[in-house]
Amino acid sequence: MPIFATSDPVAQNSNFASNMSISLRLILVCIAFLLLVVSPENLSRSALPHQTELLSPKEEDQLYSYLLRDKVDQIDSLLNRYSWFNGNIMVVKDHKILYQRSHGYANFQTREPLTTSSVFELASVSKQFTAVAILMLYERKLIDLDDEIKRYLPEITYKDITIRHLLNHTSGLPNYMYVLEKQSDGSHMPSNEEMLKILVGSNPNIFFKPGRLYSYSNTGYALLASVVERVSGKTFSQFIRENIFHPLEMHNTFTSVELLDNEFTVSHQAVGHRQVWRRFRPNTPVVHDRVLGDKGIHSCLEDLYKWDQALYSGQLVSKQSLEEAYNPVTLSNRRNFPYGFGFRIGKKSEEKYVYHHGLWEGFRTSFIRYIERGDAIVILNNTNQRFNNKIINNIEHIIEKPVVMSPTHKLALCVIHDGVPKALEMYNEMIASGMLQHPDANELFGVAQMLRQINKPVLSSWIYEFYETTSLCRDVELPLAGK
Repeated sequence: MPIFATSDPVAQNSNFASNMSISLRLILVCIAFLLLVVSPENLSRSALPHQTELLSPKEEDQLYSYLLRDKVDQIDSLLNRYSWFNGNIMVVKDHKILYQRSHGYANFQTREPLTTSSVFELASVSKQFTAVAILMLYERKLIDLDDEIKRYLPEITYKDITIRHLLNHTSGLPNYMYVLEKQSDGSHMPSNEEMLKILVGSNPNIFFKPGRLYSYSNTGYALLASVVERVSGKTFSQFIRENIFHPLEMHNTFTSVELLDNEFTVSHQAVGHRQVWRRFRPNTPVVHDRVLGDKGIHSCLEDLYKWDQALYSGQLVSKQSLEEAYNPVTLSNRRNFPYGFGFRIGKKSEEKYVYHHGLWEGFRTSFIRYIERGDAIVILNNTNQRFNNKIINNIEHIIEKPVVMSPTHKLALCVIHDGVPKALEMYNEMIASGMLQHPDANELFGVAQMLRQINKPVLSSWIYEFYETTSLCRDVELPLAGK
């Protein structure tokens, strides 16, 4: 007979309660043990190698900014001297966002402040998107850069103008903006197709033989957008959304046509302003606002960073095509002019960089890409202030100097990316080579605290584990994790 068999109901209940109590205690002990094991404060790569915390790209940028905070402080100090500047600034260093700042108002009438998510009209910085759209069609063998534009826009009466001439401003075409202003009564904003009809109907004289001279031409880039529409069978807005904005997850980038047609809404839209005496007044729409290609793209800092990085990756067009876009145009007299396809070209101390500025209806924009070292400066100004170049020159002096990271910060990065064991190997190599006497405890603690601030307790605990494992750090005691 089983030992728990009894005819006494009270005894049966007592035994059952006892067994249940033991089972509950065992369950609670197991739960407590599991909580202890999986607690972030107790995780380490060596103990549980399958449990990890990964830094997102944005968190990597935050960490990078923290480690290079001397440069961040220098940029802050610089911009504090330009307290009257109104706009957004982003600085990219080594392909990571080092610095972002907003200052002033998105709308001076409503006093709505700018944020780093505010969307600005890019003005002529838009031209690089048009150029890449053309290069996409070229790589798909739908066009050739040396085709005459009459092949795609047969109503054009001008001869010998190629797509390449449009890309590098050597077409000699007249300014479509003046033609629209003469033909319009202000009640209607023509589209690219309508602009083309008005231009052909007016038939203004060409300025020079194509390829002979360089002359900056908004008309050329507006016609390039028309080529995209004719070849792809889509509107220019649709084409760049499907082929650029959507693949790059540029969620806050759109065209002025989409904005006018209420196809795209944005919560943080910067308004372009003009200065009247000592006050800024919002600009009103103008007749050219529905013409795209030369302008008309609206974007924000985060999306422009995605665009900048995509141009390095080959995701949109090949590196060979971009190299051609970054080469200066050769005129018919064999002289070079520093403009490629949608990018101006500069050189400083033998380093090549590409850039573009924009000016349109109260927006003054700048986008400089130091393509040999992965740096960039973006300035989005919605009050037409003429300080962009001064700010750029000063920021250049700060970021062009090589990054010098302390040995302790190098060890901290190794801990974060490769784990404690690898960092200990690196530490021993540094000790043996005389590169390091002992890590700076305060620097380690600073990184650990920064990781906790961005909700990475596991990575933070690895920093403490590394510190506790090293033998030469015992003279300085770090505060306890979480304190």
